[in-house]
Amino acid sequence: MADDEKPMAAVIDFATAGVRAKDGPPLTTTYSLGCRHKHSVIDKRARSVECRDCEASLDPIEVLWYLANHYARYHYALDQAIREVRKMEARLKELKREERNTKARIARAKRKEH
Repeated sequence: MADDEKPMAAVIDFATAGVRAKDGPPLTTTYSLGCRHKHSVIDKRARSVECRDCEASLDPIEVLWYLANHYARYHYALDQAIREVRKMEARLKELKREERNTKARIARAKRKEH
């Protein structure tokens, strides 16, 4: 199979290709003390991204990186919350069972007294 027939032949590994961002190593996120660029506008025709707050031109890869990290953190927190809810539901079920048992014991004790 020739290189042009391999599906991954055109993929460049940026970590080993020596491609670096202007200000640092590949795939790093740098933040300034000013605008955090949390609100972006995507111009599909120009294939560019701008900050809605400060109107700065943003690197589309950095925006994609931020969104992917935000999405992953959101889903991790959601999974944690779902696990916590399930744990609390199980605990509630056990407490209700204990309450029924306690009420039954009290009722039996009252019947024995009479």
